[in-house]
Amino acid sequence: MTTAVAPCGLTDVGCKSLTEPAHEELLDADLDLVDESYLPAIGAAGMCGATVADVTLPEVTSRRVSPRPEWVAINDDRWDAFRVSWTAATGRELLPEI
Repeated sequence: MTTAVAPCGLTDVGCKSLTEPAHEELLDADLDLVDESYLPAIGAAGMCGATVADVTLPEVTSRRVSPRPEWVAINDDRWDAFRVSWTAATGRELLPEI
């Protein structure tokens, strides 16, 4: 499984989840991807090791990928379908985009 980490050049503070409404900006940026099935476990282990034993885990390796222009329309359609499904399931509109 591949997990998106962050748009290249941003720190964790400025990262957005790919599921947030403002995901469009991520689709136009190069991404560093980590091939790890459960990235949160790596982060939790790193925090635990640093706190309990003053041990720092090695950095997780990543690879740079660029967005595929031919997927922009497909991603837009999927996001529009999600908005309709969300409203139908919850009876509420999505929160405004950031």
